Amino acid sequence: MAVALVFLGNWLAPLWLRQPVHFGDALLIGLAVWVIVEAVGFAVAMFLNGASIIGVQIAMATSCAALAIAAKLLLGREFGIAGIVWGTIIAYSATTIAPYGVLVPYRIAALARQRRPGAAALPASLGGE
Repeated sequence: MAVALVFLGNWLAPLWLRQPVHFGDALLIGLAVWVIVEAVGFAVAMFLNGASIIGVQIAMATSCAALAIAAKLLLGREFGIAGIVWGTIIAYSATTIAPYGVLVPYRIAALARQRRPGAAALPASLGGE
């Protein structure tokens, strides 16, 4: 879907908006990248919610918001709307996606250590027996 957005965005937009419009490649590519980054982030957030890891997510969201505001202001001035999208991607990747790369393997390893032969498939903290 994201690739279709990049290649068909400038063809579909005038049909949808019913007026001539052209989006720059930087904006279309940025939106396509954002859709992918956001999907990955949401999937991992669901896992962390299920594992009751909320506090870390709050800290990441707060730091993301602060960095995103600064990045959007800087990049928006320099690159326009595309810069705002890329500011979001940079902030979210730096404060959320990158920490997930450490947090998720750690949490999965911790869950694996809790399992023992004959135990329920899920630890009690996650609703198992």
